[in-house]
Amino acid sequence: MQEELRIKWKTMMKETLHQAVVKVLTEDGIQGLTMDRIAQAAGVSKGTLYIYFQDKQELMQYVVQSSLEPLEQEYEKLFASDLPPPAKLEAFARGSLGYFDKHRDFFRVLQDPELSGPRMHPERKNRHRRLITNVSGVFEDGIKGGFFRPGPPMKLAAMFVMSCGAITMERLWKEDRGPIEEDVKLVIETFYKGISKGGRRK
Repeated sequence: MQEELRIKWKTMMKETLHQAVVKVLTEDGIQGLTMDRIAQAAGVSKGTLYIYFQDKQELMQYVVQSSLEPLEQEYEKLFASDLPPPAKLEAFARGSLGYFDKHRDFFRVLQDPELSGPRMHPERKNRHRRLITNVSGVFEDGIKGGFFRPGPPMKLAAMFVMSCGAITMERLWKEDRGPIEEDVKLVIETFYKGISKGGRRK
């Protein structure tokens, strides 16, 4: 019972610190992100921070991961669903663009190089690899089901995910973003049909 309470307390404290980091970043930017300021926003002592995280980089690694967990959980539900492959790709694009739009201020700040140090890279690579593998499964099912023409699923998945990522980045920085549905349609139709007239190279 005591161990269970300890785990619950640790989880609650980490969530409190997460919210504090998001608050500081969105209000003060990277310049204001110090352990003192985080502690103040969380309503705890600076020493408490170091009980859970050895430095700011480790804290940010946790915040980035936990900020992406809700999106990754939605991805898992989507990939496990019975939707046909084309509908899964469309839902993936819509979910990605919508999530980053909703948390736009926070993810804009995260683009700062100071927040993406060496310790961030391994988990980022692993996360990207898992995502590409899951999306490649959608392409495999689509090819087998006759929805898509044959092609290398992993490469198709990488191209599709990067297309969504490129539009996401543009929406993070563009003030006049326009409706999400327009960009979802652009990604899907461009990926399916290409940009040549008639959908093929002459």
